[in-house]
Amino acid sequence: MSGSKHTLGPFTVHKNVEGLKAPLAIHSANGGYRYIAEVWTNGADARLLAAAPDLLDACRAALIELNDPANKIGAIATLKRAIALATEEK
Repeated sequence: MSGSKHTLGPFTVHKNVEGLKAPLAIHSANGGYRYIAEVWTNGADARLLAAAPDLLDACRAALIELNDPANKIGAIATLKRAIALATEEK
């Protein structure tokens, strides 16, 4: 989406980033290497935060697909992929 005010993904999780005190950090490689956040909790939280751009894209795609009942299966598959990315569920 053009005109977005947030940093565009994809985001990645990194462990033990030099110069940071937090055990995990999230970065974006879109338009250069950009620091997004430090994560003080655990890997599951870091994965969820890093998946935010993909989750947003999946929600937008699902809304478009759900406007046509024939695309219901495609919308469900799109959402399942995004959830798996955020949670490591298969």
